[in-house]
Formats: sequence, structure tokens, C-alpha cells
Amino acid sequence: MGEDSQSNLFYVYPSLQALFHHFFIRGLLVFRQVQEEPEGQSSRGFQQITFASVQGHFLIREVNA
Repeated sequence: MGEDSQSNLFYVYPSLQALFHHFFIRGLLVFRQVQEEPEGQSSRGFQQITFASVQGHFLIREVNA
């Protein structure tokens, strides 16, 4: 029941900080994968980081609008 009230609170009052942390952490996870991958595949990982950042940017714009 506690989890429901938390998710409702998140939707009623969207937290920009939480959104930022979500995408920042996602980017870090992708970056760690890149470090473990062979050198040739690194560019794909950086493209994923960029895509996650752009997604976060547009999400934040929608919340602010």
C-alpha cells in the first residue's frame, strides 16, 4: 500500500530531480557496459547515452510546459 501512495505522489507532482537521476543513472549503466565491451563497439554505447539524454530532455520539457 505504501508503494501505491508513492507512485501516485510521483504522478501528481512530477519530480524533475527524479527524472534527471533516472536518465543520469541509465547513462552511467550504459557507460559501464561500454567500458566492458570491445573497443570497436564503444560508439554504439555512446549513441545510447545520447538517446537517453535526449529522451530525458524532452520529458522535462513536457513537465515544464
